[in-house]
Amino acid sequence: MIAEPGDGERDVNTILLGLPEEIYAAVDSCETAQEIWLRVQQMIKGSDIGIQEKKAKLFNEWERFTYNEGESIESYYHRFLKLMNDLKRNKHFPEKIASNLKFLNNLQPEWSRYVTIVHQTKDLHTADYTQLYDFLKYNQKEVDE
Repeated sequence: MIAEPGDGERDVNTILLGLPEEIYAAVDSCETAQEIWLRVQQMIKGSDIGIQEKKAKLFNEWERFTYNEGESIESYYHRFLKLMNDLKRNKHFPEKIASNLKFLNNLQPEWSRYVTIVHQTKDLHTADYTQLYDFLKYNQKEVDE
C-alpha cells in the first residue's frame, strides 16, 4: 500500500523501518521525515570537527606509512591500497608521482635493487603503484633468496 502524501506519521514509520539499529536508536524520537533525514545525514557525514579529525588522521597515516618488520610485499601493498582508497574516498588525491614514491621509498631494504630498477625504467609520473607492485611481485623469488 502506498502512503498518501501528507501522511507524516506513516512516512516517518516507513523510514524508521529501513534503518540499521544503531541509526534507528539515534533518530526514533524525530517527529518528521525531514528531521530524520537531517540527523542521518549528519551521522553519516560527521560533524565538521569529526571531518577535520579524519583528514588529520589520514594525512598522518600517509606521512608515517612505512613497511612493518618482516612484512610481505602483498601485505605492504594491501595496506598501501587501503590507505590510498581511504584518501580517495575522502576526496584527497595525491599526485601519481607522490604515491609512487611513497610506495617505493618505504619498502624494506631488501627491495632496494628493484626500487632502483623501477626508478631507472618507469615513468613515475604516469605509472600506477599497482604496476610497480606487479613488477616487484614478479621479482619476489630473487628477493627471498
